[in-house]
Amino acid sequence: MGGKKRKRSGGVRPLVCFKPLTSQRAARTITSKFHKLSHALEQTRMQNDKEEKTRLEKELDDLGGREMYQNASILLTDLNKSSSKWVFQNLTRMKRRPTKNMPKLRTLEVGAINTQILRCPWLSVRAIDIKSRHPDIEEVDFFHVPASGEFDVIVNAMVINCVETPEKRGKMLLLLHKHLKNNGTLMLSLPRRCIEQTPKSNSKGGQGKKYRAVNGSPSMSKDILFRILNLIGFEIENCNASPKILFICAVKKKDIPNKSALCGLFGSITDTVTAGSSQQK
Repeated sequence: MGGKKRKRSGGVRPLVCFKPLTSQRAARTITSKFHKLSHALEQTRMQNDKEEKTRLEKELDDLGGREMYQNASILLTDLNKSSSKWVFQNLTRMKRRPTKNMPKLRTLEVGAINTQILRCPWLSVRAIDIKSRHPDIEEVDFFHVPASGEFDVIVNAMVINCVETPEKRGKMLLLLHKHLKNNGTLMLSLPRRCIEQTPKSNSKGGQGKKYRAVNGSPSMSKDILFRILNLIGFEIENCNASPKILFICAVKKKDIPNKSALCGLFGSITDTVTAGSSQQK
């Protein structure tokens, strides 16, 4: 009683400890909010809105940042195994799965957060991530890996949506193409919310619906993404969707026809395609 309170030293932020994730619902909430904030943050950078950028960065920090997002993603993939099942099923259906005495398929897994694909007995996997959480996953930035066209399969699951800018997302697609052998298979997945429009209620009592691109990029859609993949030199083999995720299987069929024309892929090309579509209406 009556003792002096100890003052916290200024400028030192207290250590925040987050509880381990065990709930699938909580993990989905975290991944969804992380995607929303990341896309909003990208828009503020483009608009040079420093005040809003600071606010969003704090909100991301309070959420737990990329580390918490990775924890949530690990929990979801451990529980659902949707990406690895999809990879194995598609390669088997396409008759790419090697039979006895055939060499394993050389595989690059970008953004690996577990060893489900790494442990597949008929795949020879190089698993990489910018921040490895397992000793068998190589810690390296995908953009720093030399591309030599050596892989039969590339798995890019829920990664491209985390790349910061449209230009870098375009560069990632170009590099994925370059890493593959001819007739190599790209297994690409991303949140449906990134390229699909969702209904939003009007302010008047929730009556009626307005549609908007949830990632703040009305020039992007599944159709435009498919056109971009075709322009690069991919042929869409098939496309599946869960309630939350879009799964795209594409095969490398040709070299990039005009590399200079594909600079800033997610910016200039989508604007051009959108402009062409609007003129045809």
